[in-house]
Amino acid sequence: MVLRPFTLPSPSREQEAFTRLRPTTSHYQTVPIERGFNWEEALRDVPSGEWYLVVFRSLRRPDSDDVRLTEFDDHAYEEAFATGGLLCYFAGDLDENRHCLSFCVWKSREAARVSAQLPKHEAAAALAPSTYVWYRLERYTVRKDPETSRIEFIPLPE
Repeated sequence: MVLRPFTLPSPSREQEAFTRLRPTTSHYQTVPIERGFNWEEALRDVPSGEWYLVVFRSLRRPDSDDVRLTEFDDHAYEEAFATGGLLCYFAGDLDENRHCLSFCVWKSREAARVSAQLPKHEAAAALAPSTYVWYRLERYTVRKDPETSRIEFIPLPE
């Protein structure tokens, strides 16, 4: 499991908060995203906010080229982070059935859309047919209410 670190000289409160995200269960690959991670604990120092979350769930092929996948994934991450809109990238481990989960937290949906059209992201996405039996994207608005400190996950249409 990899929670990509930030290399900014002075990360924002949000960026620091998202680096504290950790799985709360060994089966985080298959549970709802809001139950699989310590969102409340990680975001405790952020009084309020709204973010765009993209969750990538997959079943990896036994014959996938994991070294190549990691290389392309690393390049796409670096490219996305350089845009300034990416707050967090989590790359999960395979479970015993080869299910995997990764996710990105963005400042906005527009920031994610721009990054998805960049060449290194497109190159990484092109590996999908040879890497996964299936994959699914889930998209959410994540909101922390300033009054209650409650974190809400609002599913977005495909």
